[in-house]
Amino acid sequence: MVRMMGKNAMVEMLRLEGVKYVFGNPGTTELPLIDALQDAPDIKYILTLFEGVAAGMADGWARISQKPAFMNFHISVGVSNSIAVMYNSWRGGTPMVITAGQSHSSLQLHEPTLYSNMVNVMREYTKWSGEIVVPEDIPSILRRAFKIASTPPTGPVFVSIAWDAFTGEAEMDLRPSINDYYSIRPDLGAIEKATTILGQAERPIIIIGDRVAQSVGAPSYVGKIAEQLGAGVFATSYSEVHMPNSHPHYMGTFDVSWLHSAMQRRLNEADVILAIGTDLLTSSIPIPEPALADKVQVVHLDSSQWAIQRSFPAVVGLWCDIRTGLDELTGALDAEMSGSQKLAAQQRCKLVVKEQIIRSI
Repeated sequence: MVRMMGKNAMVEMLRLEGVKYVFGNPGTTELPLIDALQDAPDIKYILTLFEGVAAGMADGWARISQKPAFMNFHISVGVSNSIAVMYNSWRGGTPMVITAGQSHSSLQLHEPTLYSNMVNVMREYTKWSGEIVVPEDIPSILRRAFKIASTPPTGPVFVSIAWDAFTGEAEMDLRPSINDYYSIRPDLGAIEKATTILGQAERPIIIIGDRVAQSVGAPSYVGKIAEQLGAGVFATSYSEVHMPNSHPHYMGTFDVSWLHSAMQRRLNEADVILAIGTDLLTSSIPIPEPALADKVQVVHLDSSQWAIQRSFPAVVGLWCDIRTGLDELTGALDAEMSGSQKLAAQQRCKLVVKEQIIRSI
């Protein structure tokens, strides 16, 4: 334990978490942190003219580095200016830690200039939202924030920090968050059941989403399992590359909000859909008919337990790290599919490749 001011403890915690850049647009309530950062040449403050720009830059940095990006916004109005981009980051699952300076805790009941309950506002667009009001909480809450942001399914986290938490002094426990990536394995019984259903499929389709690329190494397995099953791969609205667009099994993207009859017919002609790392067939407008017919079986592999069977019934749910799950599922398919099933999958592969050639003409 070491005694120091909250603003200095925050800088030390950023170092321990490996933060190299602070994206933001500061104002009055952020001045203590800006003051402390002057003595931290190893942490670069990326100043932007608008909080939405800072949020966009942080989003891009998090996607490239695959680590939580760190932001510091001005109180209330600055946070509000970032919400449009933050919404996209929340839906896309970008790991980010967003902070904003808050009014002195002694003034909050008097509703000082620019004060608002930012925690409630940002709770709508983050995995977790909280506020630090005493300096000794800075290390523990920052550890929590980085841990939550980087735990699959990843996403943004918001922390409001009162002025007196920055300027107060306390004994600080300066240790980083657990930065190990826990590759959670799927249930073995679920792997066995999924292998049986997928191996018997005659018209399988694969649908993928953003959480595929957020699992390091997972995209390479999408092409492998597509070839094992002889299945075309469709992507829902996404921001990442989950398999090479040049792969012969990649059939492009679709938006269920504008699900045209040909795409809906294609989905309902399938006997099994393997959904991987996606919010399956979410829609922004009502669709006249159900997106999936009752006869279509869904096998859903995802790092988000909330996404599995959220809107559509699934015959198997595989809650796991996506790369780990695909590794075990492809291994099981290779071992358990019969010779006739593998031959049928090879024939489907030829049809998928032929369809791709026709589509490209």
